[in-house]
Amino acid sequence: MARRTTRTLEGPRRRLTQAELGAFLDKAADILRGNAAYLDAPASSTTAPILKNPTNLQMVVCLARMAWSRIRRVLYGAFRLKVWGIGLIEGPVGSVLASGATPKVRWLTSATPNVFVADPFLVAGSDRRTWLFYEHLNYETLKGRIGCVELGREPVDVDAHAALVDAHHLSFPCVFRHEGAIYCVPEEARNGRVRLFRFDEDKKVLTEEATLLSGIKAIDPAVFQHGGLWWIAATDADLGVERLMLWHSKNLKGPYTPHVGNPVKIDARHSRAAGRPFEWQGRTYRPAQDASDGYGKRIHVQEILRLDPTGFEERTESTLAPFDPSFPGGLHQLSTAGDWTVVDGYREIIHPLAWYYRLKSVITQVGAVSGRKKVQIKPAVSAP
Repeated sequence: MARRTTRTLEGPRRRLTQAELGAFLDKAADILRGNAAYLDAPASSTTAPILKNPTNLQMVVCLARMAWSRIRRVLYGAFRLKVWGIGLIEGPVGSVLASGATPKVRWLTSATPNVFVADPFLVAGSDRRTWLFYEHLNYETLKGRIGCVELGREPVDVDAHAALVDAHHLSFPCVFRHEGAIYCVPEEARNGRVRLFRFDEDKKVLTEEATLLSGIKAIDPAVFQHGGLWWIAATDADLGVERLMLWHSKNLKGPYTPHVGNPVKIDARHSRAAGRPFEWQGRTYRPAQDASDGYGKRIHVQEILRLDPTGFEERTESTLAPFDPSFPGGLHQLSTAGDWTVVDGYREIIHPLAWYYRLKSVITQVGAVSGRKKVQIKPAVSAP
């Protein structure tokens, strides 16, 4: 009996690239929302003349120029290092959001070589104290810890105290006050969960209170109250920073329910959080990072127009770009408390070991990807 064979038209099986998967999901979302009429439109045409094929000499010259350009970029990038700093502004958030504002900034940087500070958050404490929390990262270990200092006490030393140190990387210490206590929810995407910590103002330490979400690599989880509910806004490292995810609960400690519209937004310009949402002039604003052309370039301040368990809508109120020549490279965090506002930014320096730190970062990321579980069509659930 002849052996039966089946032919397919797909060709060799291969994994989709992130770009291909993203394009597929974008079109699927358009179909579900009824915005896919363009898929039935006729193919575009052009009347542009067809140019002649280049000669061999022209191809050699072109390739040589491309190669030299690439070599220059590699050599320049190999010794270029981003140094992040925290910009402290004595003024309410309006001093930054006002049109054409250029507030006076006091920059806080680490005195320790190969260390940067970023992701600053402000929170009002007891007895009129104001606390500054931030990420304190060492390029050698690529592991961040959560630092804190009390504003108004000089000197302000960002290397002096760590409120939280863990075995894995910590960043984005989203702090807020609730029922007389200060709480913090840091990013720990590598740990695959979102935890709540309580801050002791006397001992200056963070103690774990609860696990809010598990089974998700939440990037920059911002926790806030709106419309009588507690909300967590974050992006998922497995899905990409262009997809905004929401969870809600009646209680701070959960359980949290995924929003029915997740992802509620697919847009690299203003999905990833750039701080905790805040109230200003009777409206709620959500600072968001613009990741469309690189990391940490600018902030879009989004006004939340609708946020409830069945809907989400926001608009861009303003855009904040670097406004201080001391740190002109980018801006990716905004936080406010009372008469204080804080941002962060970076500048580039030439460092002999920049290539080494970048290589370590790549190896770490490759290790994280190789150990990543397969993405399932299953929402993250609130921890019991």
